[in-house]
Amino acid sequence: MRITRGNRAALLIYSILFFCLILYNEFFEYARMRRSWKLSPGELGMTLEHPDNVKILFVGDPQIQGIINEPPSLIGMLSRWDSDTYLRRTFQLAIHFFEPDIVVFLGDLVDEGSIATKQQYSSYQKRFFDNIFVIPKYLNVKMVLLAGDNDIGGEGSDKMTYELARRFEENFDSLSEVVPYKNVDVLKFNLVPWMRPTDLVDEEIFRKELDEDIEDLILKSDNKFRVLITHNSLGGVKESRRAELLYRLKPHFVFTAHSHRGGIFKYNTVDIAKKLVEKNPAIVQKSQIPGRIPMTTEFMVPTCSYRMGVKKMAYGVAVIGK
Repeated sequence: MRITRGNRAALLIYSILFFCLILYNEFFEYARMRRSWKLSPGELGMTLEHPDNVKILFVGDPQIQGIINEPPSLIGMLSRWDSDTYLRRTFQLAIHFFEPDIVVFLGDLVDEGSIATKQQYSSYQKRFFDNIFVIPKYLNVKMVLLAGDNDIGGEGSDKMTYELARRFEENFDSLSEVVPYKNVDVLKFNLVPWMRPTDLVDEEIFRKELDEDIEDLILKSDNKFRVLITHNSLGGVKESRRAELLYRLKPHFVFTAHSHRGGIFKYNTVDIAKKLVEKNPAIVQKSQIPGRIPMTTEFMVPTCSYRMGVKKMAYGVAVIGK
């Protein structure tokens, strides 16, 4: 085939356009996105950099890609590279912009965590901490990681088991605990067993652990301001269980993920407590955090990954004053 002068010119133009497209998508788009972020003191009603403030960055459903359900060879490698690069760059933009005290990952850290072999799981953990979600050394940041159903099972036929739960704790973080920081207690609670089917052999273990976890959170929560974090929304839990959590833990705010979309839900905790006591008078004998919270607001944080099939991805931020 003879290449004419016109063909050469067209080839050059297409090559330049292709290069410009790559340049825009891989560099300029991130810069444009960063410039669009605004977090003014007026919106928060407080001085952003006050020394008593607690700044929390929320990361929802990153679900870093695995190798089992992805295309083999070069296509799969390119797909994982592109997804990892997007997560790494957006996370770095967010953490440098906000400079949080705490970074909370709201579960579903790994897409294939519940079905991975030991070797695969280890490689996912290394990618997560060493290649994608790297905290800058100049920031003194606490990392708090929740487990989701993709990490420990619990969605559809992929049942949660005791072994999967322990593997997550060995490689990432505990399932439930109190994370104190200044005047704030972040209450981690593994809600997955209340939402999804578990392995029948392990079900009794999980039910007992959930009761023990609530008791432990109550015992160890010393601060007056409480933020409850769970992977699943409280709206998806049986009414009696949701009522017990709100009645006994009395969180001021709840942050969740899982649905890949954002949302805000309000719970009238006074009415909830009244109805709970009427239906189950024995609940007053159980331990609970003292005091009264008239209203609890749940913020559902969208996914931060473009792979989840939603048009809008985001990170969540919260600034809690003293």
